[in-house]
Amino acid sequence: MYNIALITPYNETEHGRTQCTSKGIENHNIIVYVLELEDFYNNYYKNLISKNISLNIVELKELPGLEVVGIVKIMWLRILQKKIKNYLRQQ
Repeated sequence: MYNIALITPYNETEHGRTQCTSKGIENHNIIVYVLELEDFYNNYYKNLISKNISLNIVELKELPGLEVVGIVKIMWLRILQKKIKNYLRQQ
């Protein structure tokens, strides 16, 4: 299932590492916040976006160390952008 989420690349300094941390986590994006559709349409997320945090359509995945990461699905983002542009043109 795909979700709209705020993600940030894994950063050991920021996120830390323990003996339970999953191997290969440095190649993943950590989920900061999963948006509900209402949050997205009301632009509640805009003040959370920063240099390292971005809005993407992702597939959520839980790693063995219980970290929740997002696999970015760019194809769906392009489709969403086209639908939003068409919606805005109609208004």
